[in-house]
Amino acid sequence: MRQIVMVALGHLLILSLAIFGFWLSHRYISRRFIRSSIHCPTQLALKGQYEERAQLGMEIACCPGNRHFN
Repeated sequence: MRQIVMVALGHLLILSLAIFGFWLSHRYISRRFIRSSIHCPTQLALKGQYEERAQLGMEIACCPGNRHFN
């Protein structure tokens, strides 16, 4: 009985460390990209800038459901 409890606690410790690591990496990555120039083509079109960028020959890679990167 004691071994089962120790193994369960060990697995919970490993799981909690992994979740904490993913949380830290998510925070780090999101902070790195907060200041990047991410533009949504819909918002650019409302401002009248989307066509201007397309005429300049700049590629806009589209990701359905996500923000768009240029």
